[in-house]
Amino acid sequence: LSLSLARTHTHTLTRSRFSRTSREVPSFRMLGLEHKETRNVDLVRPMKDFITRVYEQNGEEYVEELRAINDLRMAVVSAPRDESGLDILRRYHAQVEYLEPRFASTHGLTVGVVFAWSDTFTGKHDESLSLAAEKAAVLYNMAATESTLGCRHWDAVGDSKEANLKAACSHFQTAAGVVSSLADLMPGGATDLASGAMAVVKPLFMGQAQECFTVKAIADNRTNSLVARIAVQVAEYYDQAHTALLLLLDAAPNPHKHPWRGWPLLLRIKCMYFRSLSHYYMSLSAAQSSAYGKQIARLRACQALLADIVKVHKASKDNKDVALDSVTSLKKTVDTALTAAEKDNDSIYHERVPPETQLEETPPASVVKCTPYVRDAAATDLLGRLVPLTVLLVVSTYSERKARLLRRVAAEAEEKDLELQRALSAMNLLDGVPAAPSMSLPPDLFQKAAVLREEKAGLHDVGGQLDELRADGAQARRDLDSVRAALAKDFMASAAQRTLARDLDASLEQAGRVDAELFRRWEEAVPRLELLNGPHEALRKALPAKNLLEAPTDADGQRKLEDLVKQARTVMRQRKELCQQLRDQLTQDDISSQLLTCKDADAMMDAAIKRHDSLVQQISQSSQHQKELLDALVDTNARLTDVRKANEDVFAAQKEFVEELLAAFETFKIVRGKVEPGREFYRAFKQRLGSLRSGLRSMVEAPAAPTAPKPQRSNPSTPTSSQPTTP
Repeated sequence: LSLSLARTHTHTLTRSRFSRTSREVPSFRMLGLEHKETRNVDLVRPMKDFITRVYEQNGEEYVEELRAINDLRMAVVSAPRDESGLDILRRYHAQVEYLEPRFASTHGLTVGVVFAWSDTFTGKHDESLSLAAEKAAVLYNMAATESTLGCRHWDAVGDSKEANLKAACSHFQTAAGVVSSLADLMPGGATDLASGAMAVVKPLFMGQAQECFTVKAIADNRTNSLVARIAVQVAEYYDQAHTALLLLLDAAPNPHKHPWRGWPLLLRIKCMYFRSLSHYYMSLSAAQSSAYGKQIARLRACQALLADIVKVHKASKDNKDVALDSVTSLKKTVDTALTAAEKDNDSIYHERVPPETQLEETPPASVVKCTPYVRDAAATDLLGRLVPLTVLLVVSTYSERKARLLRRVAAEAEEKDLELQRALSAMNLLDGVPAAPSMSLPPDLFQKAAVLREEKAGLHDVGGQLDELRADGAQARRDLDSVRAALAKDFMASAAQRTLARDLDASLEQAGRVDAELFRRWEEAVPRLELLNGPHEALRKALPAKNLLEAPTDADGQRKLEDLVKQARTVMRQRKELCQQLRDQLTQDDISSQLLTCKDADAMMDAAIKRHDSLVQQISQSSQHQKELLDALVDTNARLTDVRKANEDVFAAQKEFVEELLAAFETFKIVRGKVEPGREFYRAFKQRLGSLRSGLRSMVEAPAAPTAPKPQRSNPSTPTSSQPTTP
């Protein structure tokens, strides 16, 4: 029944889409920033005079551009709270960013324009001569407008307009991004621009954007577990905003009159509500996976949170503006689902219901982004032609001085790095101190040893077959000699019979040579094969090893060499990092703003370039230390020459030993493969010889040559015949 109810609710939500009365969809109100108010100012005359006084140019030539900027400033004063107002604020913000470096307050010289903006916390106007404060106030109003538009679209979501929901989410995300950019400025003065206020509104707008996406996820029938994770992230954002808001109100001189005094209750209720909503959708997920005990536990946790919300709401004096429609709707749904789930579990499933403390935490899923606001790069700089020639020339000269310094230091550092690398490469230390070479018996060698121990076609079996092959060859020679003797006595033998006898003799001679080579290779391989066929421990002991009593060792020298190589690598790494740090410093070193009011440009450049002396000296000191390091490396490496030679000799002996074992096994395979073809040759030879014998009259009358006894199979290392017959 619980799962059926969940499916029914999801179906109802899908039909109503964005209906604000749906029990599964939150319908709390959204919060926005109040706009700052400002007064008209005259930018033309003060900036024109500043250009004449500081830039030493005719300010009248820039009156047209200054009037355009002033008109834009006047439009900001009465900018509407809609998209057109946003466009005005963005265009003016771009011009302020262009103006700021040209009219920066330096050495007491200011434009003389007084910018006044209201403080939304106190209602008073704060005055400032700073363009940075002007820019901060404009950004604040941009965030306020974005949040206002987000609230408007959110209020229109109930009209089943999906575009409104997407637009609300977008506006809240943009508002959070603008606040993030505003926080980076860290302006002073107005309390609504202080870091404490920014710490409230940034997570607030992120939470409201995430809340919009939660409604969208429910309407789109996303998986229950995903909806739960998105809801948890909403609660996290609101929890951050609530904590920061309490700190802000505690520090306020009169918190009861603060314009945000009604926010804490709404944020706390929202935080609790979305945690309960997460429990509800996790219960639906548990029901889908037949985890009925967890389903009930989640519903109980949700029910408890909803009850706490009602208590918190009743206990607050500022609860008139906080409606609990969403809470009441969700509570009805949860009560119905919990009653049905408990009934089914008691009568059917009988699953244990875990306490809330044993439930797994639902990981939050953030689906919104906070991108800091950046001025449109395509925005036109209305005062773009105001660039003093003297400043350009000095900046160009200073850039060349920086480039020369960097080229000199980088070239010296590169030369020292190459010197150190060549030295390490010559000592074979470029990749570190090589470990003493050592070889162990390869694992496949023991597999080959297992082959030798096989009863059939193993070492002893092949040795016995070689003995039989040797006996077959000897017997064939005796039989052929007997036939040739009879052939010499038989004057009636034909030419074909004599030719056949000669062919048999030639093939037997060739077979004898092949056998001799086979037997020779076998006898050479037998000692290694016997070792390979023996116990594994004996094979390991036979592997050549370093004689610790006779071979030279120098553990201290080895450790010292390793330390010196590490120092060499550290020197190169640190030098590279210092060069990169110098490069970054020189890139960021911009004196153009200081040059506008500077009387002695050469002195300023000298002072500016000296700021990099510390890094240059550090790079130089690393190069001086390198000579001592190289001397120590050469001496220590020379001390270890004998040790390295001894290790290399042992390694060469080990390698040779393993190669001999592998070669012996290859010989074994060759011999094993040739024994049977050899014996087959002698059987065929015997048949051909028999046919020749039967055609000779003297052989028919005379008895056949005696057959030698069949040899007994013996150890492969002890030949059974004195004649050298090799496979």
